Amino acid sequence: MNKRLLLILILALWAPLAAMATHLRAGEITATRISSSQLTYKITLTTYTDQINGKAANDGQDNVTFNFGFSTTKPEIYKVSRKKKFLINPATMCNVYDTTITFPAPGLYTISCGIVNRNERTINLPQPSENISFFVQTSININPSFGLNSTPVLLNIPIDSASLGSKFIHNPGAFDIDGDSLSYRLTTPKRDKGTDTGIGEFIAGYLDPSTVGPSPVLNELENGPATFRIDPRTGDLIWDAPREIGQYNVAFIIEEWRKAPSGNYLKIGEIVRDMQIIVVESSNKRPLLEVPEKICVEAGKKAEFEVKGKDQDDQVLRLTRSGGGYNLDASGLPFKFVEPEAATFKSTPTNKIVTGTFAWNTNCLHVRDQPYDVLFKVEDSPGRFSTSLVDIKTMKITVL
Repeated sequence: MNKRLLLILILALWAPLAAMATHLRAGEITATRISSSQLTYKITLTTYTDQINGKAANDGQDNVTFNFGFSTTKPEIYKVSRKKKFLINPATMCNVYDTTITFPAPGLYTISCGIVNRNERTINLPQPSENISFFVQTSININPSFGLNSTPVLLNIPIDSASLGSKFIHNPGAFDIDGDSLSYRLTTPKRDKGTDTGIGEFIAGYLDPSTVGPSPVLNELENGPATFRIDPRTGDLIWDAPREIGQYNVAFIIEEWRKAPSGNYLKIGEIVRDMQIIVVESSNKRPLLEVPEKICVEAGKKAEFEVKGKDQDDQVLRLTRSGGGYNLDASGLPFKFVEPEAATFKSTPTNKIVTGTFAWNTNCLHVRDQPYDVLFKVEDSPGRFSTSLVDIKTMKITVL
């Protein structure tokens, strides 16, 4: 056998193995209570995968393994099939795996999933990043005294772009259908500690994105060091500012709190979201968004206000919104998060300055202890050869 033929055979044998190891970009697990008389939940893993370098791997990922914390001595393992997949953009596929489970008794449960492997060239992870598994988990505290409970749903996609030297802002768009209080904190992405163990471990060698780049690593205004943080109340993930082009993975925790009869807040669950940020070089300048401060409205009255976006580059600007109050899920499909009627937002893309009008005819069914988070985003249009930049702001609306 000549050397050329031998090389072709080796590459042919190696290619499927390489393809099977390079696809996970981002994801999280959510839990929805579907019975008022039994401890029955719908558990959903949503993943976002690399459609360019990992298509073959994802096409073969028809099943994943869920681990349920039923026992302290061994994990309870469930093989869960993929229910649907759809393209977010030409480079990213969204995959949904779900199953229904009835928990044996009240208690604290941790649901986890590990998948081989992450996609390649994630520069703030040890190299090669495609040799690192992907791992996420969610915890729920099932307690009859708490009443019914589901985890928050995350309405914004965890794949985002940033521009070199410009402040980056992302928000997961978390909405809690039960009206519980949410808080946010950063964590380190995890890898699967071992096949079917249900245990994850922090990735050794992970780099905080604000430390990556030529020294000194500075913020957008270049008057201080770069920072990477999450607002504990709004969930705004702020990176000020990226200094090295490339692909990054980060993770954060969304904690769920419920007010007890004593008046104290008790933690009843948490979600880990692992997301990917792609930093590119661009001369485009970031647009800026103006929204009102938080507002209160009496049930039965109309909440209405204007949102404005501005751009220094005289580009076409587009205003968008997200939040459970609109009764739309992460893919833009109708879903009843609030009773009728839902909020509306109207805006037409225009050059340099764009405005939009939020309106919500509230009623008594909208009353709850916690405010509604409403997220607004302004996005510019620099052309096909430059990356669009955004500004995001989250405001709170309380219905009394």
